[in-house]
Amino acid sequence: MPDVVVTTRPVFTAVDVCNLALTQLGEDRITSVQSPDSEIAQFCHDVYETTVCSELAKFEWGFAKGYRSLSPLVSPALEEWSYTYQLPNDCLVVRRTSLTEDRWEVIDDKIGYDGTPLKLFYTRRAPEAHWPAYFLDAIALVLASRLAMAIQHDQNAAVLFTKRGDSAMADARVHDYQANPARRINGDAGVFAIRSGQYSARTPLRYR
Repeated sequence: MPDVVVTTRPVFTAVDVCNLALTQLGEDRITSVQSPDSEIAQFCHDVYETTVCSELAKFEWGFAKGYRSLSPLVSPALEEWSYTYQLPNDCLVVRRTSLTEDRWEVIDDKIGYDGTPLKLFYTRRAPEAHWPAYFLDAIALVLASRLAMAIQHDQNAAVLFTKRGDSAMADARVHDYQANPARRINGDAGVFAIRSGQYSARTPLRYR
């Protein structure tokens, strides 16, 4: 019988992502983000998490979907809402509840809602090990655009990588949307809406 070849997916870390960005800039690699031991590593530490969370929050990524059924807190309800719930620690953006037309309000790390329990769909801070290649490549370019000014003080490089990062992230959104069998794109118009940021998670586009 022929040998069975088993391949494993590489597991990336924050250091790996930063080094991808630094390679784009022609800079030396780093060994740590959490405990920076160089000026470049400190710059990576300063911009990494905010950059990642910002890009994850901009779109309803399939690989970053979160779902929880929450029970109300005992504490007093928020303002005019009947119940108060604690948001999950990994929640970046609340997308919807089980009822698409429901109303809610997020205040700090809590959410006000009129029903119980609360079935919450949200975008989570997905760990690097869960990122698909198209997001990994795109976030590295976005990160490079932010590091170009901080490390190299190069406005032209920052502009160049910003354009490349925006384009790569737009392509990544299309790949992610098409890879999810639960969602469908309404032809070329749907692709344009996703690339341009006009896509709304509340009103998903579907084939006619």
